[in-house]
Amino acid sequence: MHHLVWRVVVWRGAAIAALSLLSLGAMTPTALLAQTGTGRRFPSSLGTPVTFSLPPGQPLATRLVGAETLYVPTGETVPAQLRVEQDVRDRNGTILIPAGATIDGRFVPVSGGSKYVAQSLTSRGATIRLQAESATINDIKDPRETGLGSIAVDSAIGAATAAVLAGVIGDRVLSTEKILGGAVAGAILGNVTAPQVTVIEPNLSVTLTTQQELRFVQR
Repeated sequence: MHHLVWRVVVWRGAAIAALSLLSLGAMTPTALLAQTGTGRRFPSSLGTPVTFSLPPGQPLATRLVGAETLYVPTGETVPAQLRVEQDVRDRNGTILIPAGATIDGRFVPVSGGSKYVAQSLTSRGATIRLQAESATINDIKDPRETGLGSIAVDSAIGAATAAVLAGVIGDRVLSTEKILGGAVAGAILGNVTAPQVTVIEPNLSVTLTTQQELRFVQR
């Protein structure tokens, strides 16, 4: 099984992500990563290039970097970094994108929630442009405002309001039913007024799909 390890070299002023091919723990000749889809060939002095490629539509299994839950308000764009969870191999089994590589991009608004749009991929110090995106992740009522704690606060406010109103209208007997009615109204109000957010838990698997061919050139 071959592993491609990334580092950066410079050829004629252009930064090119380079790869070293590791086989059975031994270092073999340097490989070069061509920018996506360019099909660029290198000078013959570098040897005959061998191209590895990943076609468009390649799934990338990722998760959010960090241990904190990310809340994306509906209609807003929020930058985020994802980590590749599984090695991505070509059809011959060569690892082209290793687990642990990071992806920078943004969660952007779409109908029904948010989706992740990738901008770049980084591994072992080298970064390349990446066009990939996720499916829509549906938004929900903000759980921070509809959880038991928030509902309890809303209910207390509703109950207090019922008690105050009873006093204002001159009710001498404050019934349990009135207080409970106010509490239920407070809980319902809290659920109705909570904003919509897309919730990205650290353990949520976010599958990205590449939108263009990725080419890796080895000499």
